[in-house]
Amino acid sequence: MQKKFKLKNLILLLSLLIFTACGNGGGTTPENPDKPDPTDPVNEEKITIPDDLSTIATPLVKGGSFSDGVSFIYKGDNKIQGDVEDGAIDDDIVSIIRGKVLDNDGNPIKGVRITINNHKKYGFTYTRADGEFDIAVNGNNYYDVSYKKTGFITVQRKAKPKSNNFKVLNKIIMIPFSQKVTKIDLAKVSDLTIAKGDVVEDEDGKREAVLMFQPQTKVKAVLSDGSEVELNNISVRALEMLSI
Repeated sequence: MQKKFKLKNLILLLSLLIFTACGNGGGTTPENPDKPDPTDPVNEEKITIPDDLSTIATPLVKGGSFSDGVSFIYKGDNKIQGDVEDGAIDDDIVSIIRGKVLDNDGNPIKGVRITINNHKKYGFTYTRADGEFDIAVNGNNYYDVSYKKTGFITVQRKAKPKSNNFKVLNKIIMIPFSQKVTKIDLAKVSDLTIAKGDVVEDEDGKREAVLMFQPQTKVKAVLSDGSEVELNNISVRALEMLSI
């Protein structure tokens, strides 16, 4: 179910029925947003992200190459990009993807884990106190940038950076998981069962996302190995997502 609203001169698509279903397994769920995410590497390289990047940035040298000015991001003792594989980044075609992450109120979010999907060789970095990040890749390729932080819905954005240049992405607003949870035992659903999300109110009015389950509804989880597991007990969060 989708509805379009005009908000601040932008057309926003509201996907009203996005939900999370949590079954019998362990691991991180929106019900335990403070639990470490098991998909993040436990033994990742330790890096320190300064609040002010200028404190470790390499001074620009007239006539120097692009890589001379940005290699501090992925090389050296003070690098801010961890677990970069040897030889993964070619100094001759390096590019820096730059972005910023905010919350619903426009405040920067620190500590968002930034990775490049399907390119483990580029490692990871985190957003700084101002919500900004820089991650080095080889230019002239298409990438999916992943933004991940416990307690928030994971975000992905596409990027095609040019070699020896910066690619600045649009600001991202990360949405926290709703604390309003409807627990449903699918085996006991004998009538129409409703799960409601948080009430949202703005200049477009008051509304809430609603998800309806009919009797004999089946829910399956697809595991990382491709196998499927049927879930009998689920916890549902209905969220409103804004996408420009």
